[in-house]
Amino acid sequence: MKTVPQPAIAYYISAHGLGHAARAAAVMEAVHQAQPAIRFEIFSTLPHWFFHDCLSGPFTCHALQTDVGLDQRTPLEENLPATIEALNAFYPLDEQMVHNQARQLRRLDCHLVICDIAPMGIAVARQAGLPSLLVENFTWDWIYAGYNDYLSGLEPHIDYLETLFARADYHVQTEPVCAAGSPDLVVPPIGRPMRKPADEVRRLLGVPTGKQLVVITLGGISASVEPFHTHSLPEEIFLVIPGNSTQIERSGSIARLPVQSDIYHPDLVGAADVVIGKAGYSTLAEVYLADTPFGYVSRSEFREAPLLEAFARRHLRSRKVTTAALMDGSWTALVPAMMALPPAGVNRVNGADPAAAFILEVLTQ
Repeated sequence: MKTVPQPAIAYYISAHGLGHAARAAAVMEAVHQAQPAIRFEIFSTLPHWFFHDCLSGPFTCHALQTDVGLDQRTPLEENLPATIEALNAFYPLDEQMVHNQARQLRRLDCHLVICDIAPMGIAVARQAGLPSLLVENFTWDWIYAGYNDYLSGLEPHIDYLETLFARADYHVQTEPVCAAGSPDLVVPPIGRPMRKPADEVRRLLGVPTGKQLVVITLGGISASVEPFHTHSLPEEIFLVIPGNSTQIERSGSIARLPVQSDIYHPDLVGAADVVIGKAGYSTLAEVYLADTPFGYVSRSEFREAPLLEAFARRHLRSRKVTTAALMDGSWTALVPAMMALPPAGVNRVNGADPAAAFILEVLTQ
């Protein structure tokens, strides 16, 4: 491998849930494993602790709204009128803000700007005279276009964002790709790797021997009220619900974990007998890497969802769980069938590794 200089890399990350942060963290950690001294300057409104839990190398967080994404009413339902209002307030990007950001990147000695999938970073990179690299399995203009036929006010933002995303100097797409283009590189799903063996995680959770560990996850978007039925669990199931408590709570065969927990979420996915949750990118990627059976709950109005579900059907040990089944508790009847699905039988490549290798090549150019 070529000797790589040790500059900083700026990373602009969408704060829509934790999925983009999880993917970005996996890429940054893969870069750190190859070149430990590279420093990341992270721009997002996501909490510092999330990156602290994920990264072994040097980084600094800068609190900054980098895009709009979608306003959420609940973990499974978006608020489109509020989204349009936020888009109107945020775009086009303020020129003075872009100029100030560019000056900051030069002061920080950044040599590259990576975006997942916050297009502000592309604009700032051009202003600073730095190369930009887009990492995505969809872009926001593509998502908004899915609502355009029945919702007015999106067309100017779609056009603006499409132009902005197209200005990235380098382009990495991650499977499952939503809109195939002409990227420099296509990689398998990118997920955070596991750290602890399953038996150690189950011991930390207090899962009794012989119990089936089921994890219900809503992709980093917590709800103030538990939105699904948890009463009268079958005796053989031990249920863990991350992200829906302010502290670790244990009640019978149910454990609720805070969003920030001592148990690393990819380890929880790897220790589970079954994961049930929203069919979001980071959950799908981490289930894919762990080869854990996945009961996916669809977001029927979200344009990415059918493509993620199609990937799950082809490549994961998966079954569809309806929102009604999640809410009324009948999902429990699907657990035996999911556990009986045969394992993949192959070691899967984490897309973070080829993505990191490409980033290091860009830095040497």
